[in-house]
Amino acid sequence: MNGEEREVSLPESLSLDEAFRAAYYLAEQYVALEANPDVGLVLFLQYLNSDPARWADWTQAVRTALSDGGAASPLT
Repeated sequence: MNGEEREVSLPESLSLDEAFRAAYYLAEQYVALEANPDVGLVLFLQYLNSDPARWADWTQAVRTALSDGGAASPLT
């Protein structure tokens, strides 16, 4: 691949597990790229990696996102 990652086409939707992993990898990527990442984000990443309550917290966040009418849209 000549040092370039092959671009994978994105699906229209993700399972809860896939979406959780995507959020985890986004936080992990940010922490790895920043010279001095925000301490709160580092702690959030540690929480996603280790806290047994993370799945219940995640599913509650998904419920909130589905019922908020798009208030936290990444496109606005």
